[in-house]
Amino acid sequence: MPSTLSEQSTTNKSSYPNIKSLQYDVVIIGSGAAGLSAAIGIVKSDSYKKLTENGKKPSVLVISKLQALRAHTGSAEGGIAASLSNIDQDYWQWHYYDTVHGGDWLSDQDAAKILAKEASKTVIQLEHYGVAFSRTNDGHIAQRNFGGHTSKFGQKPIRRAAYAADRIGHQILYSLWQQCVAENINFAEECYVTDIAINHESNRVEGIVAYNESNGNILSISTKSLLIATGGAGRLFSTTSNSWDLTGDGMALALKAGLQLEDCEFIQFHPTGLSHTGILISEAARSEGGILRNSKNEAFMKNYDSIHSDLAPRDVVSRAIISEIDAGRGVEDTHSDNLSKDCVWLDMTNIQKDHMKEVLPQVLETIEKYGNYDPSHYFIPIKPTAHYTMGGIPISLNGEVYKWDGNQKSVIQGLYASGECSCVGVHGANRLGGNSLLEACLFGTKAGISIANSIKTSQIDSKNNLQNNTTDNLNDNSSYNTSDNSNDNSNDNYLQTNTQTNTQTNTQTNNELNNINFETENTENTENTHEINKSSNEILKNLTFKRANIIRHMLSETKDKTINNTVENTEQSTESNPYALFTQLGKVMEHAIAVRCSEKTILEALNSISEIEKSARELKPRDTSLIFNQEMTTIYELQNMITLSKAILYASLNRHESRGSFTRLDYPNHNNAILPQHSFIDNQNKIYNKPVNIIDFQPNIDATKIILQNIK
Repeated sequence: MPSTLSEQSTTNKSSYPNIKSLQYDVVIIGSGAAGLSAAIGIVKSDSYKKLTENGKKPSVLVISKLQALRAHTGSAEGGIAASLSNIDQDYWQWHYYDTVHGGDWLSDQDAAKILAKEASKTVIQLEHYGVAFSRTNDGHIAQRNFGGHTSKFGQKPIRRAAYAADRIGHQILYSLWQQCVAENINFAEECYVTDIAINHESNRVEGIVAYNESNGNILSISTKSLLIATGGAGRLFSTTSNSWDLTGDGMALALKAGLQLEDCEFIQFHPTGLSHTGILISEAARSEGGILRNSKNEAFMKNYDSIHSDLAPRDVVSRAIISEIDAGRGVEDTHSDNLSKDCVWLDMTNIQKDHMKEVLPQVLETIEKYGNYDPSHYFIPIKPTAHYTMGGIPISLNGEVYKWDGNQKSVIQGLYASGECSCVGVHGANRLGGNSLLEACLFGTKAGISIANSIKTSQIDSKNNLQNNTTDNLNDNSSYNTSDNSNDNSNDNYLQTNTQTNTQTNTQTNNELNNINFETENTENTENTHEINKSSNEILKNLTFKRANIIRHMLSETKDKTINNTVENTEQSTESNPYALFTQLGKVMEHAIAVRCSEKTILEALNSISEIEKSARELKPRDTSLIFNQEMTTIYELQNMITLSKAILYASLNRHESRGSFTRLDYPNHNNAILPQHSFIDNQNKIYNKPVNIIDFQPNIDATKIILQNIK
């Protein structure tokens, strides 16, 4: 059983955070498919085995803000794409073409080729890890149709998505987690990462700062290898299929740490969210025969895509639904307080109830429980729901994070990313169904192997290694206390780490904090202990002190206020309520860029977010406790979403074309004057462009002229 932070020996009940200094060879932020695949990729790599044989076993920590098994991977329903040919004859070249074509020619073809070529190997490895795929009658992994997946380079739909009823994500998450348990991977659960430390002079990562929700400690974790796998940002929108924790933390942390985001304006809206709940109705429902209908009972998708019809790529289907609603052919969700006709029907009445129970049990349960409909007898109101971010932290094919200056890449040594928070360029402007789980597992594994290889190389000089550690240190009683007896009433902006506090108080606090020594705690495995440069990691130390100081000020001012338990005194205005601002931000973003946008809607959103940001800077939790202070965590999440939303809006404003999931009403066509361009934006809204990598398919190529054998 892996060590976890749930096994707490002590808790910090004061209003002042204690600092814990820890060191690991590898730290992975996020416990979904990408993060766990990376962890497994490390420990099952040849380099890791060689290091272990030589007595230099690297220490690996997976840190997550929820329990590991609550990762959003578990919500994936439909399938994972691979050209297994278990039902229909298939070739990886067809899958490769579909990915590039479905990405509206913005997919980097080197990445898309790897995705398609290694997909079958990835799925079979998942089967070996314990994923219980649905089966054909002769015992092979079952496959079904999924939107945008075709045979013969777009000629007709093909059954390519391997599935486990409609619970494939659950199967993958639990199987990967069990593999990590078997390998004794360390887990730090319910720890919210607040800062990433990067030394931009040496271009190297130093570590992370995290708030341990379960005991109130601040964790200062130094590492030479950090992988970010924090998932997406669906909670930027009021209607989303994403769980509440997907607030774009990893992408916002990257921006705040001086990095960039690539193609962040491309956000996929899944066509079939359950009316106004946003809860996903899997594409598998249409794969099994579900049909989209408008208020006139017309099956309208054939008017928008004559080949794929209801199984067209998701951007096509979402735009078609919006077009039907705009044309006055929408329907009303009679089970909602929202009486506007902003939905269309999903007709599943042609699917037998017993068959639904067998292959769509999660879909059936969702519709019955949250929609109060029987889909075998009634049409279901659906509307597009924010689902997936195609863009993210730019990475190489091996998961290395880099910066782009308009001419060349600059790799951040020791920093990696994987999964939805990253952008390897594989999805382009629109992701095909079944490719997200595949990308997370495949490129997550590649990143893990790359990390292990890097550690092996660096271990040539063992003195440069991080000291091996165990999670027992996370629960040790010894700690660094940042409490201060001074009466500080400063009104600094708590969410800005560079905000100046009162000069006298700031000097006093810094003097106190500077007396803290970040000492490496002893471990049981002294054989693998290495010398640590005491003067290193200054960026990490400074960020740790700042974060502790921010929390101390937030809670000390709250402590001085009397909180009455009357309704009048506990009610908060929108300006002082992080949850209300959270909701307000979602509505602003949905109105501005959901499915479509224009210069007008983008500029309006930027003005609105400016006001939200002003309010957010003054927020402080009403509770002074450090233990599971959810309001404090929500304040951090809100600040991250504000940072990310501005980057998305400025990137959207800068793209003067429509492509894939991104539709500009004032620029409705492709910009064919140049090759498709990736965008890179930093936290100062500086934008660079980079042409897409083309290998085999020129944009808008005549698919009938593609020769299968020529693609190798």
